Amino acid sequence: KMSRLAHLAGDMGAAWVIPFDADEAWYLPDLSTVTADVVMVRSHVYVPQPGDPDDPNPITRMLWRVATPERFPKVCFRYHPDAQLHMGQHDVSRPGRRTEAGMIKHYQYRTLEQVRRKASNGTKAYSATNLPHFYGTHWRNLNSLDEDGLAGWWEDYTSQPLEYAP
Repeated sequence: KMSRLAHLAGDMGAAWVIPFDADEAWYLPDLSTVTADVVMVRSHVYVPQPGDPDDPNPITRMLWRVATPERFPKVCFRYHPDAQLHMGQHDVSRPGRRTEAGMIKHYQYRTLEQVRRKASNGTKAYSATNLPHFYGTHWRNLNSLDEDGLAGWWEDYTSQPLEYAP
């Protein structure tokens, strides 16, 4: 699906493809100055805290993040007709040079209720595919928790060591 969308963008004249998720804010250099064809971008997970401002916008509300970036970078790339995105937009198959630049702020879990909905919807979505069972295990694991288990998970998630990074 994402490769198909990337090719639609290329067919419409896009020079670069940035395959982002709705819960991400990307901060990139001016891509017109980048000489590489693929930019790998590290993602930092932002975690809600009890003292966060009363603001519905997670970008301005959530000011604390996990100190280490997520394990797998995401990619954006100069459009190429043979480009094929990998699962999760963590890589792309296409010829050319690569570099690492920019940053992604990832606001994946914003409230306990949102986690509950996301886990349920994610489990249903993966169950409707013929993908191997190891895809989407995080959704299935969260969705399998009862109310007390999910509340305990949320307590652990929001009380992990964080750094202030507005």
